Amino acid sequence: MSADRDASAGSGTSAECGASAGSGGAEAGRSGRRGASDGSGGPDVSTDRATSADRATGTSRAAGTDRATSTDRAAGTDRATSTDRSAGTGRAAGDRRPVRRSEGGAWRATFRNGPFLLLCLAHGTYLLAYNQLYLALPEEVVRATGSQTALGWLFALSSLLVVCAQLPVTRAVGERLDHRAALCGGLAVVAAGFLTVAATAPLGLRGAVGLVPAAVYVLALTFGQMLAVPASRALVTELVPAGRLGFGMGVLSSFGGAVVLAGSSATGALFGTGLGPAAVWSVLAGVPLLGAVAGRAVRVRRAAG
Repeated sequence: MSADRDASAGSGTSAECGASAGSGGAEAGRSGRRGASDGSGGPDVSTDRATSADRATGTSRAAGTDRATSTDRAAGTDRATSTDRSAGTGRAAGDRRPVRRSEGGAWRATFRNGPFLLLCLAHGTYLLAYNQLYLALPEEVVRATGSQTALGWLFALSSLLVVCAQLPVTRAVGERLDHRAALCGGLAVVAAGFLTVAATAPLGLRGAVGLVPAAVYVLALTFGQMLAVPASRALVTELVPAGRLGFGMGVLSSFGGAVVLAGSSATGALFGTGLGPAAVWSVLAGVPLLGAVAGRAVRVRRAAG
């Protein structure tokens, strides 16, 4: 009995000790796993911290790069703006000064251009001769008919000729004559009209017959205009540089206006001298003849652009 009790007690004690040891091993295993878990958690935290630091560094660098880029862009924009302003100021200042020099140079070149001045003189004499359509012709019509009633018909004749014959005459002349010859020929035709009236004035023709010389004068003046005007304008393009063509046309017209202004006053004074119609018309015929001589002296050379 006693042995049995001892065996039972020994087995119970051994079992308890084994159970205790087993549970201690289990606890040790759990502790080991916790330690392993804690050990593995340490590197993860360090990695996260390093990643956060890298991200922060990258963000700082990107922000710094963006700031530097913005600064460079702003500086470049400021430089470009300053350069453009400086260049614009230079161009503005440069554009004002050459204009003054070019205007003065245009006037000097014009007054040194002898052929062009001769052309202006020839064109001015034509304009003065044409202006006699409103000064000398009325005097002749009144002398022949006693009134100015027929004057309107003569003006209508001139306008009708220009409308119907200007283009065909210009085309035909352009195919056969150069511009200088056309100018001189037109002025010669105008002079012939004046000389017709001067030659028939001593005959003392009256009435409808007395209007024939005036009608011939109108025809000659109109045909002379068809020849001289296109030719004189075309000659400007041959005597004046292309860059000053508008300036040359303005000088041509202004010079002609000055000749008409002075010549009309002289014509009025001529009629007031008491000279007969033949003498007055002969003097007037000398105006387009002078222009023809000036036109003949024009030496055409192609102007440099």
